[in-house]
Amino acid sequence: MKSIRILVASFVVMSLSLSLLAGCGPKSTKGTVDVLAPNQIPEYGKVIEFDWSKLAENQRPEFYKWSEKFMYNLLTLKVLEEKDVLEASREITRGEFIEWVVTAKLLEIVKKGHKFSDVPTSHPHHDAIITAAVNGYIEKTETFDPDAPLLRSDAAIWLVNASGEAAIAKAKSITEPLIPAQDGYYEVPENAIGAMTTCYLPDFQTMNYRWKITDGVKDDYRYIMPEDTMIAAEAAHSAFMLMYPPKRGGSITIGQAQEPKTLFSGLDQMSAMSQVTSLLYEGGSGGLDAQWAIFPVMMKRIPTQENGLWVINKDEKGEFKSMEVTFELRKGLKWSDGSDILAEDFVFAHYLYNHPAFPTIHSEVDFWIDKMEAVDSHTLKVYWNTPYLFVYGASPFPRKYFEEKNSYKLETFDLNDPNYYVAPKAENDPGFKSEKYLADEKFITDCANDDLYGVQPLHAGAYRVQKWEQGQTIILEANDHWIFGRPLIDTVTFRTIENTDTLLAAAMAGNVDMTLTGMTFDQAQVLIGRKDVTQLPIFTPSLTWEHIDLNVDDPTLSDVRVRRALLHAMDREAISESFFKGEQPVAHAWLPPKHPAYDDTSVTKYDFDPAKAKTLLDEAGWILNPKTNIREKDGKALQITYMTTAGNKAREQVQAVISSNWKDIGIDVITKNEAPTSFFTTTLRERKFSGPTGFMFAWVMGPNSNMYSMGNSKQIPTQQNGFSGQNYTAFKDETVDKLTEEILQSLSKQKNYENLKIIQQILTRELPSLPLYYRLDVTTVHKDLVNYQPSGTSAATTWNAPYWYWNK
Repeated sequence: MKSIRILVASFVVMSLSLSLLAGCGPKSTKGTVDVLAPNQIPEYGKVIEFDWSKLAENQRPEFYKWSEKFMYNLLTLKVLEEKDVLEASREITRGEFIEWVVTAKLLEIVKKGHKFSDVPTSHPHHDAIITAAVNGYIEKTETFDPDAPLLRSDAAIWLVNASGEAAIAKAKSITEPLIPAQDGYYEVPENAIGAMTTCYLPDFQTMNYRWKITDGVKDDYRYIMPEDTMIAAEAAHSAFMLMYPPKRGGSITIGQAQEPKTLFSGLDQMSAMSQVTSLLYEGGSGGLDAQWAIFPVMMKRIPTQENGLWVINKDEKGEFKSMEVTFELRKGLKWSDGSDILAEDFVFAHYLYNHPAFPTIHSEVDFWIDKMEAVDSHTLKVYWNTPYLFVYGASPFPRKYFEEKNSYKLETFDLNDPNYYVAPKAENDPGFKSEKYLADEKFITDCANDDLYGVQPLHAGAYRVQKWEQGQTIILEANDHWIFGRPLIDTVTFRTIENTDTLLAAAMAGNVDMTLTGMTFDQAQVLIGRKDVTQLPIFTPSLTWEHIDLNVDDPTLSDVRVRRALLHAMDREAISESFFKGEQPVAHAWLPPKHPAYDDTSVTKYDFDPAKAKTLLDEAGWILNPKTNIREKDGKALQITYMTTAGNKAREQVQAVISSNWKDIGIDVITKNEAPTSFFTTTLRERKFSGPTGFMFAWVMGPNSNMYSMGNSKQIPTQQNGFSGQNYTAFKDETVDKLTEEILQSLSKQKNYENLKIIQQILTRELPSLPLYYRLDVTTVHKDLVNYQPSGTSAATTWNAPYWYWNK
C-alpha cells in the first residue's frame, strides 16, 4: 500500500482534561516538570524506537501500541527521561513507580516523616518513597521492598490513593469486583478488589487492559492480570492519567448518513442502528474492543471449558452428546428505570428472540438449544443438543415490561417438540403450530410491533432515549443506573444527514462533533491538516468488504460466464487509485486479508480484461448489436439495474465508473439508487428487485464470520421465513451449504478456518457477488474528544462511548 497520513484512533488520547497553567512547574526529584494544559502539550521532538523485547512470551508489542502516546507526553512534560521508557517492556520497580507518581502529582518533596528499614537515605528513590508515605499514597510499614518488581494489584492501590478522596471513597464502597475483563472477578486479590475496580471506572481510567497469545494465536479475551508485574509503558500511562484525569459533563453531536428504522434491538442490522443501540443496550458480554477481544459485562466471566462453565458431555463412545453452559451474573444489575435485572430476564430474552415469530435473522442454531433456565436469581444454565463454538452470548430483555403490557406470560418451550411446533419442510408445507405456539406467536409479534419500545426502549445501556425527532435527531441522556456508573458525557445526539456532502459541511462548520456512517474516503481527506476546522479524520483498517451482490436466481445472471464478464470488465485498480489513493485495495475474496481464514493462494482473481469479458459474453450467447452497441440474446437486450445508497458520494462515484466499464462491453446499465433506510430495510431485506440487478453495499466480516447467513441457501430471505437471512443473492451450492453448516457445529476454530478457505474457493469461482475493495473505516472526531477507539470490526464505533470525555 502507498503511504498516507493515517491518524489512528489513539491519537486523540493525547488530549486530556485538566486546566493547568502553561509554563514551568515545580521541581521534583527528577528536576523541573513542565506544567501545560492538556491541549497544549506539543509533540515530542523525536521518534523513539521503543524496546519491547522483554515482553512475556504470551505478549506482543502491538498489544501496547496504545501506550506510546503517554510515554511521549511524559517526556515532553519532563516527568520522565528517555532512559526511563526506552525499554518500554521492562518491569518497573516499586520504588521507581512511586518516583513517577510523586513527580506526576507535583508533590513537594519531603525527606522525613517515616522510615522504612530497607530504604536507606542513599537509595535513589528514597525521597519519593518518603514523600508518598507522608501523603498517604503508600502505607507506613516497616519495610517497602523498593527494588522488587511492582505487581499490578499493588499499583492499583497506590493509584487510588494518589487519585484523591473521591477515588478512595469509591474503592472503599466496592465489595465485589466489577471489571470487564476475563480475569476481572475471581483472580483479583481481596485487598485490591475496590482499588482495581476503581482504576478501570470511567471517572479514573488509570489502568488499561492486557491481551495475550494462547497456542500461538491471540485468544478471544482481554485481561487485567492483577498478579503480573507492571511494565514501564503501563506505568507511564498511569502516571499521565494521574496528571490529567477524565472530566465529566458536556454533550456530543454525532452525524450519520443513515437513520435507524427502529431502536428495538434485533429487528434491523443497519450500522447506523448499531451505533445508537450499543449505547442503549447492555449484554452479558461486550466487544469487540480495539484488540478484537470480547469481555464479560453483566456476567462475572465468560464461560469456557477451562473455567468449567462450559461442559461438553460425551457418550460411551467418546462422541458428542450434549453441552451445558453456565452464566454467573453480577449482582446489582439494573434497568435504566432502576428496577432489578434478574436471571429470568435473560431467560425471557432467549425465548423471545429464538422464537420463529420474532422478525430477525434465524438459523438452525435456534433448534440447538433444548432449554435455558434460571438456576437462581443470578445464575443461568443453557442446555445444548448440538456442538457450537460461540456459546458465550446471553443478554436480558425486560420481561416484566412486556408481560404486564400484553397480559401474557411467556413460558419456556421446546422448538424440537413436535407437539409444540414443526417447521415447514417445503414452500407449500404449512408445518404445525400448536395452540401454545400460536398464543406465543401472537405475544411475540405484539412485542416486536411495540411502537413505543421501538422509539424509547427500556434496557440497561449507558444511555437512554430522551427524544427522537424522526428524520432529524435522536437525543440520548446518561443512565445513572448503568452497571459501571454514570457515563462521563451527559447527552449524545445523533443527527441524520443523508447527503454525505452535507455531512462533510456540517463537520467542517463544527455543527457535529463526530461523523460515523457516511463520510467517504475522499471527503475525509479534505480535513487532513486543516487548522481551521475542529475535526480530525480517522482512517481505521477494517474488516469491511465493499461489493456488488447479484441476484443469481435471475436467468441472465444465473450464467456464471456473465458474472465473470462483469468482474473482468471492472477497472478496480483504477477505482482504488483514483478515489482512495490505493489505500482501499482491490478485494479478491469475501474475507479480507486481516481475517484469520484468508488465503490468497486459494482464491480466483479476475484482472481488468475487457477483451476477456467480451469473449465470455459472446460464449454466453449475448451478441453485440452494432446499431445500438448493446448486446442481445433471443431478441432481448442485456440490461442490468445497478443500485446503491443515494447520497453516498464515494459509492456514486464508483458506480459511475463501473457503469461506464459495463457499457463499454455492451451492457445497458440503469442506475437506481435509494435512500439508505429503504435500501437496507426493504429492498435488500425483502429482495424487492426483478430482472438482472446488482446492488452495491458493504459487509463487515468480523473475526468470527462464518459465511452462513450470506452463503447458505437456507438464508435466502423469503416471505415464508419472515425475510430472515442475508443471502440476498439467492446463491445455492451444496458444498457451501454443507461447510457453512459444519462451521456452525464445529468446536474447532482451525477446522472452521479450513472450511472457510474452501468456501472462498467456491465463491470466487462462482461469483454470486463481485468483490470491489476492502475499506478503511472512515470517521471523523473532534480534536478535543478523548478515548475514541474504533476497532474496525463489526462492533459499533460507539462501543466504548461511556469512557469518552471532553478536553474543553
